Amino acid sequence: MFSGPFSKGLYASQPANQEDRTGDSATQNNEPATLDNITPLATATKSFTHNPNLSIIDDGYIGVGDGNDGFGADAGMVCDLIDTSGIIPKHFKVDKVSIDIGMTHTWLGDITLKLQSPEGTILALVERPQGDGGIHNTGDNGANSGLGDSSNLDGILLNFADGNVIDSELMGKDITDLQFVCTDDGNCSFSPNPDQALVVGSSVADFAAFKGQNASGNWTLCAGDGGNGDTGTVATWTLHIESSSSFAWPLFLPAIKAK
Repeated sequence: MFSGPFSKGLYASQPANQEDRTGDSATQNNEPATLDNITPLATATKSFTHNPNLSIIDDGYIGVGDGNDGFGADAGMVCDLIDTSGIIPKHFKVDKVSIDIGMTHTWLGDITLKLQSPEGTILALVERPQGDGGIHNTGDNGANSGLGDSSNLDGILLNFADGNVIDSELMGKDITDLQFVCTDDGNCSFSPNPDQALVVGSSVADFAAFKGQNASGNWTLCAGDGGNGDTGTVATWTLHIESSSSFAWPLFLPAIKAK
């Protein structure tokens, strides 16, 4: 009997498609379901939380200046990973991903946040909000960056998901350097905007790019600081994954007759 930390739907023999499966005798003769004639309905919706309390390196971010993918310790970022493999079976594929992050920082415009999937795809959730202009922030390399938004982060959870109304590039836009995102402006949910990371090819456009990839494995969150004089931490983060199985279990097996 199968058991696990997700819901499993039922499977049944499907009527043969006469155009595509002419001569499918197993289905036509009502024989037990096989992998060829059942519809997978197994799904998993799970959330994973870590509380790393990582100190972000002040002005340490160099992005694609690492000569690689602009991600991880060699790009001047601090990182934490969540391993979903003990909970989500390895054959489950991503349907939808979102993330909650609790951070502190005294200058929002310094911050770049990136999430990497188990297959190595990287999404920049936010890249130095409002840091563009003139020669500033012309590439995801942490150099020649403008001041960006001056508001602060106080550790309250911020949600990043496709479909959220407010673009992450506009975080803190209408508050001062003495105020805090979400706490003071009520804006707590954002859609990802990779900004310069998308321009230079070090990020995909949105969470939808993860769809169909392996849900099971190491998901890594990294944070970088591209401006001098302000500090912060990644206190906590929660990864939300909706996934489904590309493998199906038949309801029953044919009986074995004793000779």
